[in-house]
Amino acid sequence: MSILKEYEKVSGQAVNLNKSAITFGSRVKQHVKTRLRRILNIHNDGGCGKYLGLPEQIGRNKKEIFSYVVEKVKQRTKSWSNKFLSEAGKEILLKTIALALPVYTMNVFKLPKGICEEINRILANHWWSKQNNRRAMHWVSWKRLSLPKKEGGLGFRDIENFNLALLGKQVWRILQAPNSLLSRFLKARYFPNTNILNTGPGFKPSFIWRSLLEGRDLLRKGMRLLIGNGQNTNVWSDPWLPTHPPRAPRCLVGTNSDLRYVKDLMNARQTGWNIDTLRLHVVPEDIPLISNVRIFPTPVPDLLGWNYNDTGLYTVKSGYWLATHLPEYANDVDPPPGLLEFKKAIWKMKTAPKLQHFLWRILSNALAAGTTLVYRGITRNSQCTRCHKAEESIEHLFFDCEYVQAIWQSNSVFHSIHPTRSFEEKFRAIIECYNNQNLSDLERQLPIWTLWRIWKSRNQLVYQKKDSHWQEDKIKAEIEAKEWVDCWPTVTSVTTSNSCRLRSTTSAWMKPKEGYVKCNYDCKFFQNGQPSQAAWIFRDSDGFFLHAGHSIGERCSSVLEAEIQALIMALQQAWIKGFTNIIFEGDNNSVTKLVNGETLNFNVHNWIREANFWKNKLPNAEFKWTSRHNNKAADRLAKEHFQGQLRFESFFFVPLWLVNILHEDHSID
Repeated sequence: MSILKEYEKVSGQAVNLNKSAITFGSRVKQHVKTRLRRILNIHNDGGCGKYLGLPEQIGRNKKEIFSYVVEKVKQRTKSWSNKFLSEAGKEILLKTIALALPVYTMNVFKLPKGICEEINRILANHWWSKQNNRRAMHWVSWKRLSLPKKEGGLGFRDIENFNLALLGKQVWRILQAPNSLLSRFLKARYFPNTNILNTGPGFKPSFIWRSLLEGRDLLRKGMRLLIGNGQNTNVWSDPWLPTHPPRAPRCLVGTNSDLRYVKDLMNARQTGWNIDTLRLHVVPEDIPLISNVRIFPTPVPDLLGWNYNDTGLYTVKSGYWLATHLPEYANDVDPPPGLLEFKKAIWKMKTAPKLQHFLWRILSNALAAGTTLVYRGITRNSQCTRCHKAEESIEHLFFDCEYVQAIWQSNSVFHSIHPTRSFEEKFRAIIECYNNQNLSDLERQLPIWTLWRIWKSRNQLVYQKKDSHWQEDKIKAEIEAKEWVDCWPTVTSVTTSNSCRLRSTTSAWMKPKEGYVKCNYDCKFFQNGQPSQAAWIFRDSDGFFLHAGHSIGERCSSVLEAEIQALIMALQQAWIKGFTNIIFEGDNNSVTKLVNGETLNFNVHNWIREANFWKNKLPNAEFKWTSRHNNKAADRLAKEHFQGQLRFESFFFVPLWLVNILHEDHSID
């Protein structure tokens, strides 16, 4: 009681004993309970209720304890069952509301597998059902629907993996804030002599702690050490290679390697890798991976970060991506059937969201066509209800039937949609028609709305016995498409303004301000592992040529690395030539933001370290972005081939093949 009194005195908050409760263990005798109640003046028993919306005590029957989460989701989806929503509307409700309901609990506890499966089932039932949440045919499994849209799914979240990602966030916070009250409490209780990444369950772990360890296991799979001096990173056990997931290199079979730390693989000056040492100890497949790891010339400590986010910081989104893309999970979930290229294209279309979902269902074979119904055992007759001449497959229903062919052939825009072509060619023709900027908005939209009208007309025939002429469907499709196009400016105005945000304010190369030199730089990146090329060109405040050069650099694993390497070389050349007031201009906005400190990127951290090292030698330097059109001179230099064995070439006079570009820049300016 003295502790409670001290708390009241310090905080100014009195404990309400009438609302307080005591939780007793099963082995506490009755007379002890009575005595404690009298001493504390608390007469309520606790442990079976909730505190701040979470269970106070976790027993053995966890499925029963967390059943309230299932009920929340069930009641919320049931309240939507009487609303006639399109699939696009359902998608928004499920993602923003239903999937958010369990988050509060999943931030703290690892839900039982049965609870996760039950929530997934409720969400899937609501997605496929038409009304009153009545059980409906699930044309595509929930796990496949949970794939990102760019991978062929619909971007829903699998509850179990989402749960792990949320718990991983809590562990990340403990790592990032070791002096917080929670971190200090858990460390004192479970890992006094190590850190949370390397500890075990400990003695009599609580359910919360065991839940956090599940998130910790996911976190460990995505952590990677960024090599600095390599003094604290174990060569063979720590994950430091940029693979998926990150791992250590593999030792050659039969080699008894005495190497312990990554620094032992470096050359004597620790500025690069010792290739001979790598060949003696590391399997050949891993040597290129190690060679591509950039080492900062000035020794700095190794840095631990999250491999699946550019900033190196853990996010729930990136944690969920890893959980659903680990080999053991990815092998169990194949992408939905259908061409991925087309599925990516439909989500970029500026058309009615319900039509985007409809096109996705066509590509996923998730419509009740005759052959699909026979395959599912729902009916025995797969014959086309219109022509009665062929099986009603998705392809026949939308493209090959005589009825729909009459619609397609009635418009010259659809000449590519012919029954002799494959399904892939026909669907590609629809996408190409939409992307054809030479057509009017109505003509671009019409094929999509025609598919929709064919489906609606077929359903009226099958379920309502209402037959129609193909010309009626053609006219209705045109009317619906026109209605959508009429509201087109309203729908696209926001998107258009956003897409124009990253445009250069000038349409031509501009001279630097008085007293400054401008350096334009660029690179040429090779996908085949060939070393990248870099180029730079210096011009004065009158726009006249001062100096230029290009060089073969190191192998880079991405365009971003190659662009930063080009900037580093340009910085070095500026320092060598004594330029102090200088503006560096490139056409990669990510590089400009990184060197200006506006963003972070864990994967190129050592490259940026080196760029900042040279940047600090030029305190008056400025870094700006320009469009590729305004960077033509540096781009042309970067693409120029080297003669013979040359790896570096410097130009004190304008090369003949660069004269026209420089003249154009100078004359326009």
